[in-house]
Amino acid sequence: MAAMLARWSFHRILLVWIVSLASAGAAAFEYDGRSSLPQEATPSWAFVFKQGSAQTGSEGLRVEATDGQRHLYAIGQSHQGKPWGEPSVWDMSAGFIQVTFRLRCEARDPELEVFRLIIRDGTQQWQVPITAASVYRKPLDTTEWDTYTAVVENGKLRVSSERHGLIVENRKAQPGERGNGLLFGSYFFRKNDSAKPRAWELAFLRCSNEPFTSPNR
Repeated sequence: MAAMLARWSFHRILLVWIVSLASAGAAAFEYDGRSSLPQEATPSWAFVFKQGSAQTGSEGLRVEATDGQRHLYAIGQSHQGKPWGEPSVWDMSAGFIQVTFRLRCEARDPELEVFRLIIRDGTQQWQVPITAASVYRKPLDTTEWDTYTAVVENGKLRVSSERHGLIVENRKAQPGERGNGLLFGSYFFRKNDSAKPRAWELAFLRCSNEPFTSPNR
């Protein structure tokens, strides 16, 4: 009973947080990897690539793919203007976005990219590549659960985590596709198309165009 009340209280607090942001004109949404697949969530995400396997569990969304496969979800709009999932929840017009997500990665090859977060504003993009042993090419163990926060502000990216603190900052944008949206998943793959396994688990992903302190779960 105590656990049920605690969970109910958390979701009530989270709902108030989202409503308060919305009332202030902020775009805010959350994906809970333990409740549904991204394409079945509210708001829904779109498949950009569907080459791996995905399932939900008590820990969150788990995706398994080889380095010759891409498995990527997106919300917003493609460079052709086509909608990705529910594009109305994505807003980069203020020039600020904060994405917080809880993740862990697996790969036998520590240099193999496992997970990537991509933020696009329509003209440029910021990317956060993660291997089992690095975040944005900084050596870190990502095989244990950690909560990461990526912030784009004034054209610069900074990334931090609960376990490691500040990881990188002042990273400039890259010339990107014209798509305006948020993407995550198994993205980069090697041209030799080998079959090295990689997997990642995502407990949640939260996004807002105003700063917030994310409660951990």
